[in-house]
Amino acid sequence: MGEQASYGRGGSSMTTVKAQGQLERGEAARRKKFPVVEVFGPTIQGEGIDQGVPCYFIRLGGCDYRCVWCDSPFAVLPELVRRATRMNAEEIVSKMTALTPGPNWVVISGGNPALHDLTFLVDMLHGVGYKVAVETQGTVFKRWLLRVDRLCVSPKPPSSEYTTDLNTLRDFL
Repeated sequence: MGEQASYGRGGSSMTTVKAQGQLERGEAARRKKFPVVEVFGPTIQGEGIDQGVPCYFIRLGGCDYRCVWCDSPFAVLPELVRRATRMNAEEIVSKMTALTPGPNWVVISGGNPALHDLTFLVDMLHGVGYKVAVETQGTVFKRWLLRVDRLCVSPKPPSSEYTTDLNTLRDFL
């Protein structure tokens, strides 16, 4: 490890370097752009425990599956996801808040939104008063999922032509 400069009187240079690193990571998270396939609403949630609840949707591109009967190939197939608009969390929230006011819920869907680090987006949505739900098939766990208000895990059945790894799913849950 290289030498560290000392910043200020009486302060630990290690603490200062760690704080600077955290600031840089936070700024990088703010600037990170995601493949946004669509942002829409108000609409009505059609699936899961919140079926019938008014909400908005943020659909992100990218998925670790290619189900034969996928109803959202534009959010799954790499050649289509590459065409998605790239937006950072602030741009996504700005687009959300420009929609017709109404619902308290925002559903983040995909593809598989758990492939992305959405910590900053979830925090921003909470900061402007939304409750956040995420829909995923439970193949990839990220710590930011602990921050959401509702997590809908929908493992894929054999008809998807994928085999759900029950150990991965158990670890996820």
